[in-house]
Amino acid sequence: MSSKLKIQQKPNYTKLRIKVLILYGEIAFRRCIGFRHVQAFLLFLGVALAFGIRVNMSIAIVDMTFDWSISTQGIILSSFIVGFVISQASGYFLASKFGGKLLMTVGVALSAALSAFIPLGAYDGGWMLMCLCRGIQGLAQGAMIPAIHHLLENWFPFENRRLMETLVIVCMQLGSALQFLMAGFIIRHWGWEMTFFINFITGVIWSIFYVIFGSSSAETSKYISNDEKLYIRNCLLLDTERKNLKMPWFALWSLPFLSLILACCAQQWGLWTIMTMMPIYLNVAYYNTDIELIGAVTAAPYFAMFLMVFPFRCIADCIINEKCVCKSSATVTRKIFNTIGFIGPAICLVAISYVSTEITLTGILLILFMALNSAQYFGFMSSHEDMTPNFSNTLKRTTVGIADVLAMFAPLTAGSMLEGQPDLSDWSFVFNLSASLYIACGVFYVIFGTSVRQKWNDDIVPPSFEHGKIYNVLCIFCLSDILIRANLLGIRCSQNNLRSHS
Repeated sequence: MSSKLKIQQKPNYTKLRIKVLILYGEIAFRRCIGFRHVQAFLLFLGVALAFGIRVNMSIAIVDMTFDWSISTQGIILSSFIVGFVISQASGYFLASKFGGKLLMTVGVALSAALSAFIPLGAYDGGWMLMCLCRGIQGLAQGAMIPAIHHLLENWFPFENRRLMETLVIVCMQLGSALQFLMAGFIIRHWGWEMTFFINFITGVIWSIFYVIFGSSSAETSKYISNDEKLYIRNCLLLDTERKNLKMPWFALWSLPFLSLILACCAQQWGLWTIMTMMPIYLNVAYYNTDIELIGAVTAAPYFAMFLMVFPFRCIADCIINEKCVCKSSATVTRKIFNTIGFIGPAICLVAISYVSTEITLTGILLILFMALNSAQYFGFMSSHEDMTPNFSNTLKRTTVGIADVLAMFAPLTAGSMLEGQPDLSDWSFVFNLSASLYIACGVFYVIFGTSVRQKWNDDIVPPSFEHGKIYNVLCIFCLSDILIRANLLGIRCSQNNLRSHS
């Protein structure tokens, strides 16, 4: 029997009853803050701390007085992502086996502990020991991204996860911004070593709280109420089929998916170039600039991205839901937002090379770069869910994994291009390379990208999204049946009581 004929079968009555229970649960919990929101808050703090630890080296290395060339600094800065890529590949298996809590705790705690060791390693072991420490930090944090997905899947219904993922993205930018801002102030007054010690203290404090209150799932939590646990359990039962699907790997050979891979490669390359090399550029271009000012200029773009993520999300959702552009509004909207997120930053990168005499203009261009770049989260990054809701996580892991492998060469390439005594024209090649990737991959996505639901997504399992209205109607009948049966039972009980009294 073909898969299309299977779709015509009767809905699972057990699944309908679960939907009724979820309906009752939503009435009780929709406006209440439950323990799952405490988990989300702890998770957001952990993400912010982890990303602060990730970017701290980029500004701390500016104030270090060691005799390291820019190419050596590029090797140090790229060592983190090397470890990150290695552990991320196995992170999803480890998360399913050991739970997201363990990976999250180890990721923050281990990278925080190594932060305290980095100053000692820099003085006693040189740049190679620094690379080792940063590589292990990358190993610790690489498994955190799979852990985050695992935790969200075990704590929140499918319908709420996109919002939670958006909040995680916001916390990534907020953590980076606060780290750059505070690191500049701390380095100026107490030295670069103190930034690593503060990362160590905050990471340990968070780890203690998360060990006590964190949990890999609602089922293993000690503090969640039984009602909320039942609500989450019933919601997650509907995702069982989605989790057990086998990925159709032939989809990787399609042009739409190739456009996602190339777009993700351009994004990761440009982002890691800015994240790692921009503080060094500001120090070189504006010699003797106060480190606190460098920290502020580097932090401002991340605050801009932090502020722009939600407005872009609301606008994109409004356009798609209302179909303001055309009937195929999702595809057009994704391409518009991706063009804003790629072409706008590319123009800013090229313009930075021509305003190297004015740090204020450079700061404004960096702010525009990150503010516009936040639109890509609702461009190609959201196309995974549009193309195949059943396999979006697998596709996203694949694209990000391939892109991260390429991104590890971004600081290395920049360092090799700036070998010796580089001038500002050499820096323009670094920025123009990233700009070229943004433009080329952005155009490729506009031509071949799509948000149309792929046929192989629906041919494998019954598409619950398209049949949602039918299921809702059936749920109403199911709920009515339950209420009628309850009323009949109440009438019978009353009649029996009257008979017993008579």
